[in-house]
Amino acid sequence: MDKIMTQTFKIVPTDSEIPVERYDPQIRTLLASTLGTIPGSRGYGLARTFLSAPMNEAVNILAIELEEKVEEYIPEITIEEVIPNYGKRGGIEGAVESVSIVIGIRDGYEEEEE
Repeated sequence: MDKIMTQTFKIVPTDSEIPVERYDPQIRTLLASTLGTIPGSRGYGLARTFLSAPMNEAVNILAIELEEKVEEYIPEITIEEVIPNYGKRGGIEGAVESVSIVIGIRDGYEEEEE
């Protein structure tokens, strides 16, 4: 997934005290990485099965895949919700224009003092 594609994602916290600036780059790196392409960490990244799915299923597949990877690689947060934002993209009315990824702190984790 290239830079343009990762710009269509917006990371939204469930609580204003969640440091989005800390998790945003981690989530975007995960989104931009394809499963099996990083030497030494072949499990990192997304399989991208959502890319070939019908539009109404793609966001659900992305949400499942992202939550599984976040649990493994960014365990202090959880994906609360993945929300498609519909609009006009590429001349197609009703296409997914962007995706909001709502994050929360996973139960049992507390923010570290900085």
